[in-house]
Amino acid sequence: MAYIVSPEKMAYLERVQGTGQWVQRKGLPPRLQRQCVAIAQATTSIGATRSWRQGAKVVGNDIKPGTVVASGWVNGKYLSKPKGNHTAIYLGQKNGMILVYDQWKKGPMKKHWIKGDNFYVVN
Repeated sequence: MAYIVSPEKMAYLERVQGTGQWVQRKGLPPRLQRQCVAIAQATTSIGATRSWRQGAKVVGNDIKPGTVVASGWVNGKYLSKPKGNHTAIYLGQKNGMILVYDQWKKGPMKKHWIKGDNFYVVN
């Protein structure tokens, strides 16, 4: 089952993107509040990363906008390593690039294009 952000939460993300804010989930330890996974956990019912499973490849497939996607899978599991993986909210794709909402420790939430080769739907 893919995790998809509701229309109301998508409107919230559109308002927040580019304002210098991080999207944070209540209850996360402070050290995790600015991580990429926080945006997915704050806007969907997705659980801890240890429960995530690799779904369909994003590039070349018909993926619904608002779907949680991630890179850095190992044997179908998302390992939440310090490097080499990333989580985002999918918005669209063109020529191997994907348009996403994302954030990371040093960068607040924004909408932008990234390489989509290694991204898969999170189930």
